[in-house]
Amino acid sequence: MIDASFNWRIINIRFILLFFIVQCSDSVFSQNLLTNGDFEQGNNVGFSSNYTFITPTGTTAAGQYGVGTNPQPYNTTSFVSMGDRTTGSGNMLIVDGTNNNGNPEPFFWRVNNNGEICGLTVGIKYTFSYWIKSIYSASIPGASVAEVRIKWNNIQVGQFTSPVSGSTFAPPPGSNWQKVTYEFIPTNACVRIEMFDQNGGLAGNDFAIDDMELLPPPEPLSVSYSLINSTCTGASNGSIVVYGKGGIKPYALYSLSGSASQTNTTGIFTGLAPGTYSVLVTDANNQTASIGSIVITEPVSLSINASNNTVCAGDNVTL
Repeated sequence: MIDASFNWRIINIRFILLFFIVQCSDSVFSQNLLTNGDFEQGNNVGFSSNYTFITPTGTTAAGQYGVGTNPQPYNTTSFVSMGDRTTGSGNMLIVDGTNNNGNPEPFFWRVNNNGEICGLTVGIKYTFSYWIKSIYSASIPGASVAEVRIKWNNIQVGQFTSPVSGSTFAPPPGSNWQKVTYEFIPTNACVRIEMFDQNGGLAGNDFAIDDMELLPPPEPLSVSYSLINSTCTGASNGSIVVYGKGGIKPYALYSLSGSASQTNTTGIFTGLAPGTYSVLVTDANNQTASIGSIVITEPVSLSINASNNTVCAGDNVTL
């Protein structure tokens, strides 16, 4: 006798394992080469600064910075109250900019302790980006926004001095977070990345930085899958789990077509009848990858030979 409940327990365990793999796959293939780019690990992790680190005391001076969840407690007179870019409750880099008249020192952020990130591949294009927002009150008279510049070394010259998107100038007060993106090609496995404020003024020269990334060229978008077949003839309890890889994350959409059609953002398709299916994944850059001829099968029905149709008590009969 077959224990159907036992079979279902096996199916559920397999499905849970597949679900776990899908949920972990995006972090496994995460591409950000910076440590603590979102500042959630606190100060002096993955970066260093020539500015003076301070805790929120209500006042700041030019050339000081903090790592916190809200700029306002650092300077109760001039800074606005706001949250970080990602969740509204996480950390950000809070900067009271200096008046250095265009001198590229001091830097308020540089990658690692020595300012260089290593292990890069010479000759391929990398993307460096950050999000910035002004944090000073709009009521400050004569205020001017910060102008954030980057000091590089060991990259191809003649290009990459200006962002490919966004502006070197911080957005005006009251604006949303804005993303700034640079592209560069290393000429050495180690590249220096230092950020400094080129604004010559003091009033309003205050800003926050969050969600910094250094990304290599993305892998080509591809898709694979796992499946669980139907457990009984005619049952619609098959499953297909789709795995996207490469491309630009996060993946925007997963699509299933064939014997049934479904779309979602998880890549997990359940309640499927036996049949042939195709799956497609779409990345954040609207690129797609697909795979077809995915077959969910059902078990062969039990049959008996009716030629021996008499069974007496105590007899053995072969089915």
